[in-house]
Amino acid sequence: MVGIANGISRRNLRQGTPWPPLENLRILAAGTKVEPPGATFGPRRQFCWEFIWVREGSLTARINEVTVEGTPGTVLLIPPRVIDVYDWSRHARTSHSFMHFDFEPPLHGWPAPPSWPLQRQLRQTHAFLALFEHLINVVLDSEPLAGALALPSVELMLRLYLLEATDYAVADASLPQAVELCLVYARRYIAESPAEPLTLGRLAKATHLSPQHLCRVFKSSLGLRPMEVVRLLRIDHSVTYLERTQLQVKEIAHQCGFANAFHYSKVFRAAFEMSPSDYRKAFRRGHVVRTISPVLRSLAAQRILIDEAGVADYIDAAQAINPAP
Repeated sequence: MVGIANGISRRNLRQGTPWPPLENLRILAAGTKVEPPGATFGPRRQFCWEFIWVREGSLTARINEVTVEGTPGTVLLIPPRVIDVYDWSRHARTSHSFMHFDFEPPLHGWPAPPSWPLQRQLRQTHAFLALFEHLINVVLDSEPLAGALALPSVELMLRLYLLEATDYAVADASLPQAVELCLVYARRYIAESPAEPLTLGRLAKATHLSPQHLCRVFKSSLGLRPMEVVRLLRIDHSVTYLERTQLQVKEIAHQCGFANAFHYSKVFRAAFEMSPSDYRKAFRRGHVVRTISPVLRSLAAQRILIDEAGVADYIDAAQAINPAP
């Protein structure tokens, strides 16, 4: 990794465009998420820089007044202080890797940040994606190496992104086809008829499996029974209301198919370790809360690391300077 960084640096020097190291570079969160069909996130006020790499599926992102469509290989670079909203694929799950980072301006010798591209479409063999994969594994798995490699890797990723340099390989993750089909069907059913019951028999019929076989497939791949997944999908659906509406918790519970606000709050707390009201308050303060879809929490691909104290301190300081609207 040092060799790659030195090679980029030498090339820039030969071209007469040296880019000095970033000042006070820091990583605030990094990992990989899997979003079920129809998932949403935002709107929120972005508090730092963020890379978002669409690994499978698709998204529609709105960054202030700009709308961006993302497909596998799309990498977004989201600047701080924008309002961003994300709508993931309605028909299939979407997985993406992300990294929140920041540094100290000004950037003498670098291109001006307002000129930085919001979106790039990269080949699967692009060096940026290999470095992104490497960084996530280093940060999550190897504490001694993380300090030595993480920050130089982030800086190199930013240089590669701005320079459009080339080629390496990446990994992938998958679920059994029956589970994928069932998630799509259940998510669509809940989106269209959220207050209506959804039975195991209906799920089995939609996937052309017996109820017993469907239960076995779900248990082996997600560690959950199908009806547990339905309950968590209802929770996922309810989060959009918490983030995007002023509806009371009891109204959200009714609209998302829960018997009452008590039952809804109990299931929500089990999934997110906080009440719906606390989730809404934390989200509006800008805290990273919905890091993993409760439906897909057990997937090996969903590997997240967040420095929660660092993120909270950074957001508090940023909001003191730039209060949210």
